[in-house]
Amino acid sequence: MKATDLLKKQHKSVKALSNELKMHTQIEEEIFYPAVREIGSSKAEEMVDESYEEHHVVDLVLAEEDEMFPVAGKKLGKERLQQLGEQMERMAGGQRRAA
Repeated sequence: MKATDLLKKQHKSVKALSNELKMHTQIEEEIFYPAVREIGSSKAEEMVDESYEEHHVVDLVLAEEDEMFPVAGKKLGKERLQQLGEQMERMAGGQRRAA
């Protein structure tokens, strides 16, 4: 497979993941987090506030990726994707602990 074909395929995969992440965070923010807030405990409030912060960071990184892929060097794109992956792993780990 040519390198350009591989990059195009990877860009499609990243775009699909980006769309899934956006849908995932929207569901959490519109349904899950309001329900957790209703618990009324300070721990629930803290967890929801931290999750909104994490979502904000993810949104910023995804916005950068949307702008960056067509014009930036591939190494920078890979590094930013790695940061996004690490952020998502931390977020998922926190949600598993809270469950």
